[in-house]
Amino acid sequence: MFWDGTKWVDQRAPASTTRPKPPRERRVRDWLATLPILLLIPALLLPVVAASASSPAIYTSGTPAAGARLIVTGRGFTPRERIQLVWDGSAARMPQARVNSSGRFRTSFVVPASAKAGSHTLGAARLGGFGGPRSFAPRTYDRAPAKTAYTVVVADISVTVPSTTALAAPVKPSATPGQSTPTGAPGAKSAPTVAPATAGAADDPTSAPTDQPTSAPTSAPTPDPTPKPTPKATPDPTPQPTPKPTPKPTPDPVTVSGDCGGSLQSQINSTGAGDVLDLTGCSYSGSFTISKSMTLKGVSIDASANDPGITVTADNVTLDHVKVTGAQASTFRWDEKCIVGAGSSSNSVSGLVIKSSTITRCGYGGIYLHFASNATISSNKISNVVYAGILLSSVSNSKVLSNTITGVGVHGSGANSNNAYGITATQEDGPHSSDVLVQGNTVSDIPTWHGLDTHGGVRITFRDNTIFAVRRAIFLTSSPTDAVVDGNDITAPTAAQQGDCPSDAPDSYCKDVRGISLFGGSATIDDNTGHGFSSDRWWNYGGGSFDAAGNNPRIQ
Repeated sequence: MFWDGTKWVDQRAPASTTRPKPPRERRVRDWLATLPILLLIPALLLPVVAASASSPAIYTSGTPAAGARLIVTGRGFTPRERIQLVWDGSAARMPQARVNSSGRFRTSFVVPASAKAGSHTLGAARLGGFGGPRSFAPRTYDRAPAKTAYTVVVADISVTVPSTTALAAPVKPSATPGQSTPTGAPGAKSAPTVAPATAGAADDPTSAPTDQPTSAPTSAPTPDPTPKPTPKATPDPTPQPTPKPTPKPTPDPVTVSGDCGGSLQSQINSTGAGDVLDLTGCSYSGSFTISKSMTLKGVSIDASANDPGITVTADNVTLDHVKVTGAQASTFRWDEKCIVGAGSSSNSVSGLVIKSSTITRCGYGGIYLHFASNATISSNKISNVVYAGILLSSVSNSKVLSNTITGVGVHGSGANSNNAYGITATQEDGPHSSDVLVQGNTVSDIPTWHGLDTHGGVRITFRDNTIFAVRRAIFLTSSPTDAVVDGNDITAPTAAQQGDCPSDAPDSYCKDVRGISLFGGSATIDDNTGHGFSSDRWWNYGGGSFDAAGNNPRIQ
């Protein structure tokens, strides 16, 4: 009830005169209203069910600048399949990866140095074209493998390469000097000021009249002094930057076609620094030294007994499509290294490139680097050597890529307690080798010792290599630091291969086969595949800490 100014008014709603519907009629109406909602629920759920199905996806981490390395992880792929990464549709210089049993993979790649600023597409494609696990087709690091073809890109992601010019963050302007800032709330109005009233004569009729005030004489205004002008400071002259001299362009290398009848050492000595000496089709005998930056191409050398074939003592030397044949391969001889990179503890050899060359019959080893850095050894064929295919002693920041090495220690290994190595990163009289990538190589036929090896190396990576008919495939010893072993395919020696032991090694020695061995130090060992190993022969642990992620080890 409320009072409307004239009477009390009842606020309650008037009683309804409509007869309520019977309960059965109301239930039928409710069912009819609910039925369309029930029919709509399956349609709403279908997108959710479809979205929950797992599909391949890839992710990247790192700064996507040109020349920078990005980590790539994938999920939702078919277990055991091989994946080829592609950059803007091209597989050139892009890595491959094997998916683990959980449908995941992890690899890395270098953003092409030619990548322009802007958006690019990184894709993951299924591979096709290999003939089986024992085809052992060597992979080529510098370009897409000749026997590998990807069928379809199953996942991709956009990668934005930033501009090389950094954008400065905008600076918030400060308040102009002398400009006041209101402290009250925006839009607030100040209250008007009311002056107090003054009582006058009308308020008091009995008050006496007020005397008229006597005005004081007005004094003359005092003139303001004329301001003195403030002298302006003479500005200091703006210093001009010292002009930098314009660098002279580096001249293009000159290719010199050598004289097959002339002295090889004389032609090397007379070649200009940075130039190419092309001796394709020419053959020489002896031992030769390169002591300047240059490229030697196409030459064939028969090395002298007890001497190396080629010795490099300068930076930025390239040996391209050379062939070096040693004097013999049945007896261990320290000085019979077919190619030597000879640095020192105070002056390492830097930038040595040995590529697409053939090296064979060496009484010590195929390629021997001592105190070297930033070397690249790629796509070479090394065979029939006594002690080591490729030996890196105190070598840093280097790559060993896509080489084929076979027949190490088949003869003469008894002189070194049957030691023989396919590729090893080690040290002799200097620091441990460090930051070396050994990737995409094929190593075989080493009956007495190790395929891939490091003695105390620092951040040595063995990745995506193929190893077979080797007594101990991968051996990490002398407490390496942060070694990485991933994506390697290893096949144990057959019974016949184990029985075909060198004459100076007992048969039982060659039958002691191992897959991956760790003795001290630390390592990450992931996603390697073994063929023909028993469970007690695949993994050989002699101490150290390791992270075996993914589905490693996998034995087939």
